[in-house]
Amino acid sequence: MKNNWQFISLTGVVILFMVGCAGYEAIDRSTASSGMDFTLSPIQNKSTVPNVVIPLQRELRFRFLQEGFDLDDSENSLKIELLDYQRHPISTDDQDSGRPVTYRIHLAAKVIWDGIAPSPFGSDEIILRVENSAFVATSLVESEDQVREVLVRELAEKVVNSVAHHWK
Repeated sequence: MKNNWQFISLTGVVILFMVGCAGYEAIDRSTASSGMDFTLSPIQNKSTVPNVVIPLQRELRFRFLQEGFDLDDSENSLKIELLDYQRHPISTDDQDSGRPVTYRIHLAAKVIWDGIAPSPFGSDEIILRVENSAFVATSLVESEDQVREVLVRELAEKVVNSVAHHWK
């Protein structure tokens, strides 16, 4: 009887392990060309946007690694400069106080390729822009912080897609 329970327990553990690994898909690095490795240089903030450099660097690293790129030291580097950050009011308070309640927020970045491998953009640099709306419910600071998080994700996605589109 004791052996039956041990067998059932062991079988259950093996089945749970196999079910847990059912959706696992390893990254196939054999298809990666030698040009798919580069160094992601520290982001330079030449704009007035606060608190985005570290989240953007983290998001870019995560997305590039997820796509199978090798970010080890290389003779190629990808540099990003945040160029412009603008906030434009698009609607005002119902009381006609003139206080904006909705803003359109724009973020622009220059993406620069520096290396011996051909540029994935066709030129050494490109300008990418992202924008979104911020609705001021209680505080513009909270709304703007939330929109900046979205802009960081969208900009990282555009950068990775721009590189991956030409190399994959």
